[in-house]
Parts: sequence; C-alpha cells; structure tokens
Amino acid sequence: MRFKDLIGIALLSVVLFPITLLGVLLATGVVHLKLGMNEQAKTEINSYLRRYHPEQDRAEARQMKSLKALESKEEVLQTEGENLRREQERLDVLRLENAQLKKEILSHRKKIENLVEQSSDLQKKRLVALAEVYSSMRPEEAAPILLSLNDQLVADIIRLIPETRSQSKILGTLGALDVKRAAQISKLIGIPFPKDT
Repeated sequence: MRFKDLIGIALLSVVLFPITLLGVLLATGVVHLKLGMNEQAKTEINSYLRRYHPEQDRAEARQMKSLKALESKEEVLQTEGENLRREQERLDVLRLENAQLKKEILSHRKKIENLVEQSSDLQKKRLVALAEVYSSMRPEEAAPILLSLNDQLVADIIRLIPETRSQSKILGTLGALDVKRAAQISKLIGIPFPKDT
C-alpha cells in the first residue's frame, strides 16, 4: 500500500467515526434527539415577547408618527417650493414687462422733449417775428395791440426788440395808456419804470 492510500483511510476513519458513534448511541437509546423547542423554551420566549412587545409597539408607533410628520412636512415643502417657483416666474415676467415699459417711457420722454424743444424754438421764432413787426410799427399803433396781450407775452416781445430806444418808446406809449400794466410789464422785462410818467 502506498502512503497516500494510508492517509486517505486515516482521514476517512476520522470523519466517519463520530457519525458511526452517534448512530450507535441513537440506536441503543442512550441519546435522544428531539427536533423543535421544548415547553420551557417556548414559555421563556413568550414571556420575553410579552415584556418587550408593548415597548416595541410604542417605538413603532412613534416611528410611524415621525414618518407621517416627515411626509406631511415634505408635502408642505413641495407645495411651498411650487408656490415659490410660480412666484419667481411671475416676478420674472413682471421684470420683463417693467423693462419694456421703462424703454417705452424713455422713448416717449425723448419724443416729448424733442416736441417741447421744437415748440420752444417755434415760439421763440414767433416771438422774434412779432418783435420785428412791433418794432417796425409806430409806438402809438403798437401799444394798444400789445395791451390786448398778456403781460408776460408783451414783456417777451419787448425784450426781443433789438433797439433799446424802440423799447423805451413802446413802454412810454403803454404807460400813457395804462400805467399799472406798463409798470408790471417793465418789472417782467427787468427795466425800472418811472413812477411819475
């Protein structure tokens, strides 16, 4: 026999011996093998479960409440998040509308400023033309017409008459017709009006 065979037989004997011994002991009745739990083990397990089961139930109930509270908070947060998102979209739309309105207002403002400037230029040209007309007239003819206009307009026209001598003649004639109005027009022009005229 070879050495390897001897080792194999020895290993087989070592493994099979306990199995064979257990089989003999079971067959002779020296050892009894019971499957399942005996009554004492069942009683101990039940008493353990009875002692710790209510505490476990309370813990599970607390966990369920916590879980429901978390779910509720999550729903509230989702709703608030959705509301915030909608509000942000609304604000973005309002910002765009605001920017467009600002552009329109600036455009209209520029148009109005241009129109006012054109109007001022036209009015100034009109006043220069009127000043030329009244300076070419005799003071006796110009004064009654000028008194039919408002004081500020008369002051502006006289101020634009190029010659101070012509201005003085017209003011003198106005004073002869209506001293108070001539004094008022004089103040508007910035020329002192003599009180004794």
